[in-house]
Amino acid sequence: MFDRFIINSNDFDGPVLVTGAGGCIGSWVVALLLKANISVVAFDISKNKKRLKLLIDNEKLDKLTWVVGDIANTESVAKVITNNGICSIIHLAALQVPFCIDDPIAGAKVNVIGTLNILEAARQNNLKRITYASSIASHALTPNSNYLGTLYGAYKLCDENLASVYYQDWGVPSIGIRPGIIYGIGRDQGMTSKITIATLATAANKPFTIPFSGPISALHAGEAAAAF
Repeated sequence: MFDRFIINSNDFDGPVLVTGAGGCIGSWVVALLLKANISVVAFDISKNKKRLKLLIDNEKLDKLTWVVGDIANTESVAKVITNNGICSIIHLAALQVPFCIDDPIAGAKVNVIGTLNILEAARQNNLKRITYASSIASHALTPNSNYLGTLYGAYKLCDENLASVYYQDWGVPSIGIRPGIIYGIGRDQGMTSKITIATLATAANKPFTIPFSGPISALHAGEAAAAF
């Protein structure tokens, strides 16, 4: 299953912090890093590893360093980096569209303050490899866009600007990736998860509903993970 999606161990020097490690893309990233024999520290708000269990065996899972913490807590983020000798960061922790609608303040804390905490920790520790998940949703907030804007997209566009200023002012290098609609193993929540749910329903000969229409940009979770 992983042969199509490869992370090169030569791209990393030392332990990698993966935030949002319990999420769909996060689980795939952790699995691919472990397959490449790269040291990983997983950071997530939850102890739940159900998505990772779909991708890696229990032996690897038991050996994984898993730190429970809040990405919006500046001290927690700084601590996990210094305590584990982190050399690179793959920042995927986020609240998705429905959760941002339900609680815009929490959405901003996780999606904006969380990214700010990562950038500041990278600056303080002189880290030189940081990748983070933006989103195709940020396109909706650009001039002349015909797409519907969302709080999630606004937060992600803010993250891109924060990253740009951190590079401009302090030379903190980072790359933001704008994934499209993610599908595949572990994609079980979020507005666009219905694509994966519909695929599973089709295989089981069950009815399904996709609550949106129009052209989409679909990307397999493994391919997205390998890009980070």
